[in-house]
Amino acid sequence: MKNRLWLISLAGGILGSLAWNDRATGLIILVALVPFMHIFQSTIKEGASSSLVFLRVLPGFIIFNLLTISWLRNASIAGAIYAVLANSFLMSTVFWLASVIYKKSSSFLGFVSLLTFWIIMEHLNSRLLILTPWLNLGNTLGNDVAFIQWYDITGVAGGTLWILLFNLALYFFFSTLKTGRPGLLKKLLILLLLFIIPSGYSLLKYFKTYTPSGSTEILIVQPNIDPYTEKFSSPSFERQLDRMLSMADEKISGETRWVILPETAIDDPFYEEEVYDNKYYHMIDSLLSSHDGLSLLTGATTMKSPGDIYRQQPVPAGRDKNRVKQAEIYNSAMMISPGKDPAFYHKSKLVPGIEKKIRSLPAVVQEKIIPDLGGTMTGYGTQDERTVFYGPDSLVRIAPVICYESVYGDFITGYIRNGSNLIVIITN
Repeated sequence: MKNRLWLISLAGGILGSLAWNDRATGLIILVALVPFMHIFQSTIKEGASSSLVFLRVLPGFIIFNLLTISWLRNASIAGAIYAVLANSFLMSTVFWLASVIYKKSSSFLGFVSLLTFWIIMEHLNSRLLILTPWLNLGNTLGNDVAFIQWYDITGVAGGTLWILLFNLALYFFFSTLKTGRPGLLKKLLILLLLFIIPSGYSLLKYFKTYTPSGSTEILIVQPNIDPYTEKFSSPSFERQLDRMLSMADEKISGETRWVILPETAIDDPFYEEEVYDNKYYHMIDSLLSSHDGLSLLTGATTMKSPGDIYRQQPVPAGRDKNRVKQAEIYNSAMMISPGKDPAFYHKSKLVPGIEKKIRSLPAVVQEKIIPDLGGTMTGYGTQDERTVFYGPDSLVRIAPVICYESVYGDFITGYIRNGSNLIVIITN
């Protein structure tokens, strides 16, 4: 029995990872936590320590994290190892803490604390810079949008609570079925209601007839440039941008109103206040000038000078390191639209250890570890408010979400509150 629990842990990790596979449905997550809940209660009932609960669920969570986020090794092996171990440790700690309460109080408070601590963990994932909400349970159902239309009421955290409650109800149903104790029909009814009520509401909302008030043709350009091996090595950024603009020019029709280019399509830093003198701006403007009513959104690495003294200096040819050190650097989205000055938004949810500034660290961390994570101590600047890009007719109001920002649900809501009606995620 004891050895079987280790195998059940591994099975739970594999099952959970399947829910994140784009070839499967995320609804698998509704059963994926049952093995861990079985380990949780079985270990406590055998009188073992809470530490053993931690040790038994840990292998399953390591497998789960390895199979879901090991792709991070393409960007940074050290970063991937950290993410896998940190997430696995946190998930296992939730079960350990809940087992402590279970043993000191009751099974009811034990399971309630399990759900509570998990939601607290996910809340911290969304708030602490050293963690990430990538694997928050509510995100698992991102491909099953017909079932989660109610997220607009509860947010992703509501999805997490639903997943936890359903797994718990399913576990109790299986336990009753196995032992033959009374109450099986009651538990089955609870299980069905937990699935049917939110899903039924969501499906009705999803298939409700919707008549749009207008339409806009948008052209998305995503060149086949590997961000790990090609993007920052060859060819030049000028040639890369020329390739993207040529791809766009071939597909633009008389109805096209927006062209969307990817994150850091321009990775040669330039000063925002000097944008009209920038060669990349002129390349884009040349395309827009040949098509009436066309606007373009692109990723760019931009800078702002700390004072007027730098604004009077010429634009550096390439990366002027001395000047860059005195300027704020941004991973930006830039909108160029007819009759308007270029508008900028600065990525504000930065990848920990790679894009985020880290201060007051030991020299060995600054000089050895941080560069190995794929980043620098310079980092990027951010901004407090969410910028919305308005087109010439204001029909389309774009939320320019940059890559990693897309996993922060409440953060994205900030764009909607500021008037956006279209979310555009640009990424490498």
